[in-house]
Formats: sequence, structure tokens, C-alpha cells
Amino acid sequence: MTGPRMTSVNTRRIALFLGMLLLLTASAGGCARKISGNDRLGPPWNANIPDRESAWSEEKLPVAPLPPADKTLTFDDCILTAAFHAPDMAESLIGLELTQMDSESAYSKRFPSVQSFFRVIANTTRQHREYEDTSFRLGFVVYGFEPVASYFTHKASLLMEEIALLTHKTALEKKAGQIGEAVLSLQSRQKLRDLQKARLEQAKQFSAYQKAKEGPAPNPLEQAKAAHFEKRIAAELEKTEASASSLLLSLKVMTGLDLDRKLNIDPTSLNKMLDADSASAVLTKHSWESVWQASPESAMFKLALKLRDYDILLSWTRYLPSMSMDVYAANPTSDYATYSTKDDIFLNITFTLPLLDWGERERGLQGSRLRKLQEQQRARAARTAFAAGWQAGWNEYRMAAGSYEAARNKVAALALDEQRAELQYRSGQIDFSVVDNIRTRLYEEELAMLEAETQLKLREFSNWLLSGNFRRRYFEDTGGDAAKAPL
Repeated sequence: MTGPRMTSVNTRRIALFLGMLLLLTASAGGCARKISGNDRLGPPWNANIPDRESAWSEEKLPVAPLPPADKTLTFDDCILTAAFHAPDMAESLIGLELTQMDSESAYSKRFPSVQSFFRVIANTTRQHREYEDTSFRLGFVVYGFEPVASYFTHKASLLMEEIALLTHKTALEKKAGQIGEAVLSLQSRQKLRDLQKARLEQAKQFSAYQKAKEGPAPNPLEQAKAAHFEKRIAAELEKTEASASSLLLSLKVMTGLDLDRKLNIDPTSLNKMLDADSASAVLTKHSWESVWQASPESAMFKLALKLRDYDILLSWTRYLPSMSMDVYAANPTSDYATYSTKDDIFLNITFTLPLLDWGERERGLQGSRLRKLQEQQRARAARTAFAAGWQAGWNEYRMAAGSYEAARNKVAALALDEQRAELQYRSGQIDFSVVDNIRTRLYEEELAMLEAETQLKLREFSNWLLSGNFRRRYFEDTGGDAAKAPL
């Protein structure tokens, strides 16, 4: 690269040439791709954004409107709200646009970068009258022009843009996993609350029975025991209420809603979606290999390997010469004091090639090849981990299904014991304390069954995500209800 040379000018000719060059540069700068924002994510994300003149500005992000405060949100509503209003998702969207801008900047490097200069030289003492004219010097310089290297750099930047988009989709899928687990846990808390309320009424009934029990010597220990059990159930109910409130708070944070806003969730919407997609046997419908090939993780590894190929090609370009160019006006007899009418226009083209770099270029090339080998090993490890996770997910579902089925049958058997005990109590064959003892055992087993059911639903949802159903539902234009679901 050669520095600018201050010259006197043949003003009209070089100014005309520079004006045409600047006009061409300005028009090329206006060819940048339009920032597209969320429309790259596919349905239903872009279907819920109102039309807008300018999507992005320095102060405002393009977002879908918040759902009404009095609306009971479904799982779809939570996902769509989080996609636009959760701070981490909004930050990721900004990162997408920055990556696109980087690729546009890399594209502009495929063309020469031009700088112009203008200098005025005046003889202030004028001791030599033949050099008393004021000299005006104008020129421009092209520097760092490496067309081959910039071509590969631009191709690599396009791959980085695709990787950024896949990374955003993966982050959104992980966010959906967190929201889904919270919704299923909230549903479990609601069932637990109903179960505890029913058991609390039974405990109050038994406590009243102990107080009203007729006999020659009422047992104060039994009365105290019944009262303590009633208080225990009431405390557990309060704990469940607090846990449900905590889950709602977590959902507000995950979806980006205001923390003081009232939030109502419909957990059954997620159950309907899982049932519609046959989530209980979803891993048996596809092979893990086909799902892996269609996953964002696999696509990112493929792009990363292509990126390493471009890195190798870019390392090879270091053996090519770089070019710089100067166009300037000067007088051959003097670079400073001269008659401006005697200036000529010179073109200086310089090709630079390092002769001795102590193996730096060779090390760079070998390093690029080794980094590609590293990426290949990471891809193999990720593929193996996905296959292992697929098999482990199916085995864990089978264990969860077995635990739930065992707990359900145990509850069913105890429910029959309760019915028999109630009949015996009504006929005067046994004391009511026997019925309450069976109810206590039944309550404990119902708690265990509810926990087993929750774990089974969580495993179904996890396998539903693993099999790629989330991506097919939200990122592919299948014409389903998800693409049409309003916020």
C-alpha cells in the first residue's frame, strides 16, 4: 500500500474523474440488502407483525402487539409473545441483523476502497517570484485491494449469517422447552391444589368427628392428631399456591411480560398439541438419523465445515500479492513549489508480495486445516450425543410410563378399599378412623401418581422437542393452526 502523494493539480480533469468515481461509489452503497428482521424466521413469526415502513431504528424493535391483559394465554400465545418480547430473544434478533450487516460489509470489500485528498500550498514569503503561484493538489488512492481474499471472506460471512439464524432458532426452541416445562408444572400444581383442597375438607370432617365423638372417655390425643393433620394439609396447600405463583412469575420473565401484569394460562392447550402429534410414541415414528439430518445443529455443523473450507482458501490467498493504486497530479521537477499549469497526472500501481515471512503463511494454512479437523470431530461427537439422547429419551419415557401405570393401579386399588370402608362405616362395622386412615394412604398414593404423571408429561414434551416437532410446527409453512394463531 502506498501513501497519498500531495500534488499540484490539473483541477478540471481530475475533479471530473473523481466526481464520476464518487457518484459510482454512492450508488453502490445504496445496493445493500434490505434488513428483513423477523421475516427470515418463517411462519408464524412474520404473520403476526403489523406492516411497518421502517422495521428497525435505534430506539425501537419490530414487535408483535402484547396479548390483551384479560386473555387466558395458550402455549402458542406464550411462545409467540416470548419470541418478540423476551429480552434475550430481542437481543438475538438484533444479533441477526448485525450479522447481516457484517455480510454486507464483507461484500463491499470485494470492490476497491477509494480515498481522495486535496491540498493547497501557498508561498507566504515569496522570495522566489517564479514560485509565487498557489498550488492546488488533488488525487485519490486505492489501498488494500485483495479481490480473491475478499471474495472468500464474503462467502464465509454469508455462512456466518446462516449460522446466526440457526442459532436464533435453536435458542427459541430452548426457550419453548423452558416455557413448556413451566406450563406442565403449572398444570401439575393446579391438580395438586384440587387434590389438597379435597383432602383438607376430609381432614376437617374427621377433626369434627373426633370432637363430636361420643364415648365415656374422649381421646384428646386423637383429637390433637386430627387437628395437626388438618393444619399440615392447609400448610401444604399454601405451599402449592406459592409454588404456582412462582411458576407464573417465571413465565412472565420468560415471555417478557410485565411482572405486575395478571397472567392466566391454559395448560390444556399444550396437552391437546401433544396428543394431536402423538407425543407418547413420537420417537417411534422417525429414525434418529433423519431427525438429526434435519436439525439446526446438524445444519450448523455442515455450515461450520464449509466455513473451515473457506478459511483454508483464505489462507492460500496470503500467497497472492496485494494491490494498491495512486492517481495524483504532480510536476516532475518539483513536488512542492512549482507552476500548477505544468502538472501531469500520474498513475501508480503497486503489487506487494512478502518474500520472507519466516513460515507465517504456512503455519496459517496448517492451522486452518487443523481447525477443520477439530470441527469434524465436534460434528461426530454431536451426532453420537444426539443418537444417545434419542435412545435415552425413549428409555426414560418407558420408565416414566411404567411408573405412572403402577401408581395409577395402586390408587385404583386403594380407592376400592376406601369405598368398602365407607360402606362398612355406614353399616356400623368399623370406626370412622379406619376410613380416614385409608383416605390418608390414598392421598399419599395420589400424590405419587400425580408426580409420576407430571414426569411422564415432561418426558413426552421433551421427546416432542427432540423429534423436531417444534421446528415443523413453528418454522415450516405447513398451513396448520399454529401459523394462523393470533396473539
